[in-house]
Formats: sequence, C-alpha cells, structure tokens
Amino acid sequence: MKNKYWAQLLAWLVALLMPTCFAAANKPAIIWGMNDWEPYFIVHGEDQRLGVGDLQIQAFIEQIKGFDHKVIFMPLRQFSTKAKSGQPLCFAGLLKSADREKYLYFSKPNSILLTQQLIVSTSLYQSLGSPKIISLTEFLNQTSRIGLLPQKRLFGQPIDQILNKSSTNKAQFISANTKQLLEIISSNRFGWTLEYPNFASYVANKHNHADKLKMIQLAEIEPFLLTYVGCSKSPFGKQAIAAINTAIAKLLPMAHYRHIAERWYPLQQRRQIRQYYNQYLLKPNTKTD
Repeated sequence: MKNKYWAQLLAWLVALLMPTCFAAANKPAIIWGMNDWEPYFIVHGEDQRLGVGDLQIQAFIEQIKGFDHKVIFMPLRQFSTKAKSGQPLCFAGLLKSADREKYLYFSKPNSILLTQQLIVSTSLYQSLGSPKIISLTEFLNQTSRIGLLPQKRLFGQPIDQILNKSSTNKAQFISANTKQLLEIISSNRFGWTLEYPNFASYVANKHNHADKLKMIQLAEIEPFLLTYVGCSKSPFGKQAIAAINTAIAKLLPMAHYRHIAERWYPLQQRRQIRQYYNQYLLKPNTKTD
C-alpha cells in the first residue's frame, strides 16, 4: 500500500513538472559571441568581463527573459562564418555594412563609438599647435616623424585611400604589434599612430602613459559611429532582434547603460559620447517609442 502511495505521488510530481521542463527545453537560446578586443571585450586580467560589449550583453540578458543566453569566446571571423550557416548567434558592437546585411539582421543602434583618431606624443602635439581636429592628408604631407600603424588593420575609407596614396610618396610609417604602439609613441621614439580613442586611453592608463599621449580628431571622417547588435539572418535572428530592440528601447534612457558607452574614455571624450548619445540614440528613440 505504501509503495502504491509513493508511486502515485511520484506520478503526480512528474505530471506537474513536465510542462515546465518541456517549456524550458523549448525555450529559444541566444549564443552571444565575444572576442578579445580591449576595451570592448576584455577576456583577461583584473578588468575581465568589464568591457563595453561585456556589460552591454549583460544588460540585454537581464532584460530579455524569453530566451536562454550563453556567452562564448568567438573571434569575429568565426562568428561571421557560423552566422552565415544560420546558427543562433548574436554579436554586440557591430558596424553595419552591405556585406554583413546579407547574412545578419541588425538591431536599432544601441551605442556610440568614437572613430579612429591620430594619436601623438605630447611633444608632437604641442609642435602641431595643440589642434582639436587635423587633416590626415596634410599631416602626412608635412610631418617628418615616423608613424606606427597596427598590423593588417583596415581603417576604412577614406583613411585607407589616404594611407595608400601616402605610401607611394614615401610617407614615414611602418607596421607594428598593436599593443606595443602606444608605449613606443609615449617614449617619444616615434611620433604617431591611428587608433580608436577608447583603446588608446585604456592601454595608456594600464601602462601609466596617459599624460604622454594626445588624441586628435581626423577631419576626413565623421567623429563617431553608431554600433548595432547583429544576429544570424534566420527565423531565430528575426525573433531575437525583435526582443533585443525592445530591450534597447528600455535601456537607452537608463543612466547606467549610457555610462557603459562612456566607459574607458577620458573625461573630454566622455562628454562627446554623451552629446552624441543624447542626440542620435536617445532623442530618436524617444520620438518613435
């Protein structure tokens, strides 16, 4: 009799739990890719998982309850290959392009990124007259300082075109390992490089070189870019982007989310980020939602 009672109780518990387990098993999953690109994704050291993209993904996970979430290390090239095959993948902090739109759905813009700037030693900055904006073309025509450029970096147009043209005129720059550049420049052995200012600021602070480097906005390009979340172009991706867009609309007005975009920039550039954020993210979102 006792065995029969326990059997009935067990059957009742299984019947009670099965719908929950079945629902969980069928809950769609978002696999978030992240790569080693400081300070957007930080995968090592004391700042691990405190990168801009790390914190944005965490904010999305907290907002989006209709999906299971998994964050895995995945270089961007690998993400692109897997997304083209329709795997349920998303990546934060992407720039929109015609090529990527062939295999990705893109969210509303979710953040601001200051574009690449001319990074110079303090002495060179002073000799240039301490400018806020500079023409890269004119700078390359006039400077005698050797520059260091990150290896295999494509800067986009028109910067790549300017560099290619300058190289035929024997402009003085050579390629080097990215993480060595700022330390070498701050030592005043070389004069300049091109880099994203949040990366330059992050590395300079890590090595106590922040006071030895200056950043100058380039006249040939826009001062900022909008970034997006991209998900594989599939029924999953359409569903995921809809949920992400809802999360973005809720997150953009929140101060802690805006602070993520400002993270790792020096004070003056944080002010720029806030200006662009309010103008190009927050106000359009307020008007349409």
